[in-house]
Amino acid sequence: MKNFMKFGLVMAMLFGMAFSAFANTADFSLRVMNTNGKTVSLSLVEAKNIKLSIFADNEDLLFQETIDSDGHISRKYDLNAFPSGTYTLEAESAHKITRYEITIDANSAKISTEAKAEVKKPMVVKKGTDRVSLSIINTEKTPVEIAIFDDSGSELYRQTFPAELSLIKMFSFDNVNYGNYTFVTTYSNKTFTDSVKAGK
Repeated sequence: MKNFMKFGLVMAMLFGMAFSAFANTADFSLRVMNTNGKTVSLSLVEAKNIKLSIFADNEDLLFQETIDSDGHISRKYDLNAFPSGTYTLEAESAHKITRYEITIDANSAKISTEAKAEVKKPMVVKKGTDRVSLSIINTEKTPVEIAIFDDSGSELYRQTFPAELSLIKMFSFDNVNYGNYTFVTTYSNKTFTDSVKAGK
């Protein structure tokens, strides 16, 4: 484990605490309003700074928009130009990424009312100037890789953890200089980057 002694990692598997932290974070929900042929209407409730994307079955990005909102978003998409097949609508906020299936045939388009996948983003919180906690709700129970880099891009820490629903790690920065540090966390086929200022 690279720079383990220098970095002073303190680990804790605190299942209940992780759920409590994420439960207090309100986030969007999607509602399919109606469909008319290949035109679909939807609304997002409790939605702020949402990125909406449509992917082909092979994960090619076909459409993307970022929307700033005061809490309610309505959208209508004309999918007549899309060939018959299965697509994915992805809604991303500051806290989670949710994916819905779009099915298109010769005459109609439908968006699933239930999400086919949801990934909670990691929660990175400073505790004073020299400690940082990283909390993950890993709903798909995939392995989690955590890497930490300093301001120059040098890797200070990297470890892969087994698939668990909840993961909390506490990192101590009391033996490194104060500066910018970047957490790169990978799980559920997604990579997340968070930067913090920490150290002595």
